[in-house]
Amino acid sequence: MPGLVIIVVVAILFIVCGGAYYWFIFLQGSRYSAVYLQLGITNFPSGLTSTPVVQQSLDQLEHEPCFRDAVISLADEMLRAGYPRDAGDILVKFSRRCGDSDDLSVRRYRVAFMQNDFSVAARIADALVQSNPADPNIRYWRGNAYEESKDFQRALIDYINSIQLLGAPEVVSINNFYDVSRMYAALQRYCDAITPLETYISFDPTHRTTTQTTRLIAEYAEKGSCASHYASGSTRISKLGFPGRPDVNVLAAAINGVVGNFILDTGASYVAVTRDFAAKAKLRVDDGSQLPIKTVGGIVSADLSYASIVSVGKAEAQGVPVAVIGGTAGPFGPRTDGLLGMSFLARFKLNVSRDAIELVATPLQ
Repeated sequence: MPGLVIIVVVAILFIVCGGAYYWFIFLQGSRYSAVYLQLGITNFPSGLTSTPVVQQSLDQLEHEPCFRDAVISLADEMLRAGYPRDAGDILVKFSRRCGDSDDLSVRRYRVAFMQNDFSVAARIADALVQSNPADPNIRYWRGNAYEESKDFQRALIDYINSIQLLGAPEVVSINNFYDVSRMYAALQRYCDAITPLETYISFDPTHRTTTQTTRLIAEYAEKGSCASHYASGSTRISKLGFPGRPDVNVLAAAINGVVGNFILDTGASYVAVTRDFAAKAKLRVDDGSQLPIKTVGGIVSADLSYASIVSVGKAEAQGVPVAVIGGTAGPFGPRTDGLLGMSFLARFKLNVSRDAIELVATPLQ
């Protein structure tokens, strides 16, 4: 008998507490009905209304319908709880009613990406890139959306741009270089896919030569039959002087057989040339492939091209990515045609002495 009494008491408490909880939820829903109407939803996901962050945000929106931080907090909570569609609905409704912002667009991008709506995610990221052209993360997000949409060419350019905008390439993560390599491979440009990996390794060969990178390079080399033309030969040439800059190394190099004076720059991701030199060397520019390139005058825009052959003495490489600088007169200084960067140098073992520069081709396998 006492046991029966205990069971009855527990059952009553359960019913009372449960009823009180659902009554509380109903009252909360009624209280915020005007806010829900503004946000374009009938109710908030069950269980979230009682959390302090959500209640505070709803209170704020009740008093200030266009309080942007409050709707962002709500969207973040909904995303964390696994309600991307609801989060997207309130963000779109809020943006139309109160105006858009980068913070709102970033959340809408995440919503679209979580819902596998990659075309919408790319469109949102594209607008963000237009308003934040120097932000490497936004470029990377747009690249993610393009990659998921199988638009590998656009993803490639965004991933390349992301590396360029992140700063000194020697401190950029291998994942960023791998993304570029993966896009080249997706486009079946296997020899091009090797260069980002070799560039990453070249900044610290002792620690960065791993089983994984070695295996990938060998795999791409085999698929593209790259070993015979990726890099060959060796050379030792005298350094040329640079007016007013004794610390700068200049050497003679040829691109597609056209000789010019180039600054040796291991901090530059790409071989870079002036537009005049590109015309002489018959370098064809890829459409929609603008890159930010650092020069003595600051960051300038460049177009991506590919040289059939780049050579220094008898050291030669084929299919080398080249950045063509536009809209700037004399971007590299007087009597200088460009930079000899890592898209060429990473294929060789480089030794710079006081009087000379030595290059020895690095075998792929």
